[in-house]
Amino acid sequence: MQSMVKVIDDYHIPIITNTSTRDNPVAQASNIVLTYGKTDENEMHMGATTSLFAQMFTIDILYYRYVALNYHASLDFITQSKMAFR
Repeated sequence: MQSMVKVIDDYHIPIITNTSTRDNPVAQASNIVLTYGKTDENEMHMGATTSLFAQMFTIDILYYRYVALNYHASLDFITQSKMAFR
């Protein structure tokens, strides 16, 4: 993950992190850090599943809204990042 952050940073692409703590290298390198609280997990780990679903839903909403508001710039960033990871 840290190597991906390095490549993204080299291309000056903003990083948004969704994490349980700000105390990690990826969060510290991010432009925006969204933190979520810990959940009380039951024996079947339903809390972890619910939390993961909520995180993915949040990321989807933020991503699609950003792209909708910044279509041409987003297309350029997506193209650059696709070329960087080939």
